[in-house]
Amino acid sequence: MSEHVHGYHRENLAADRVGVSPLWVTCRPLPGGILMTVSGELDASNAGDLAAYIQREHRRPELPLVLELAGVSFMDSSGLYVLIEQNHRADSHGTKLHLAAPHERVVRVLEITGALQVLNTYDTLDEAMAAADLIDPHAVPR
Repeated sequence: MSEHVHGYHRENLAADRVGVSPLWVTCRPLPGGILMTVSGELDASNAGDLAAYIQREHRRPELPLVLELAGVSFMDSSGLYVLIEQNHRADSHGTKLHLAAPHERVVRVLEITGALQVLNTYDTLDEAMAAADLIDPHAVPR
């Protein structure tokens, strides 16, 4: 299931398939990069779907990608693999993958695997957006 709202693209990657954990992604193209907000459970049943979605929506891999992970309540090694592969993809194109506000369970997986030392991870979305030099034109000024 896919929907377009105010220039954003939101998709249910599980699409009510039996045996696939729920996972939603909202894609927001921004001047100079992409912001994707991921929510649900990222595991072996849908990690490949997320990887394919990122490849499809992030058509200019030379631009930075921010993945907001605050809504990801569970992540297994398959999800970790997607993050590491996307990080390699960004590096190979001279840019960075930025992980924003990961849920504490995701942070724990990153910590115990050592990936926290390798991936660009930020406590807040604002920090990740600033590191990626992205500005959300729809954001309300503070």
